[in-house]
Amino acid sequence: MGILGNSRRAFALRLFLSIKGMFHMEKYLIMCRSMTHAQRSQRLLERNGIMSSLIKAPVSMTRSGCGYALILRRHGTDGVRILKDVGLLSGKVYIKTGDDWKEASYDLS
Repeated sequence: MGILGNSRRAFALRLFLSIKGMFHMEKYLIMCRSMTHAQRSQRLLERNGIMSSLIKAPVSMTRSGCGYALILRRHGTDGVRILKDVGLLSGKVYIKTGDDWKEASYDLS
């Protein structure tokens, strides 16, 4: 069977497991203080094999109503650790497991 068949099977398996509560995908939202900071963070993560999406931060999660954030759909804890280790983790981190974003606590010292 070709790639399409395999991806359909994988999707069906993920759907089945998510319905049964056995599979969930956490998303991490890492707040950044500027576009430049977000771009630097994204490049560092990509060099370490972690893909992310750069977005305009949700207004409800910013103090001033503007800002940028990275969304990590995989390897969220690894991404946070990498950014923290090099001093690029300066904003809040949120985790989404269901429908709600919850602030994660990370020791930034």
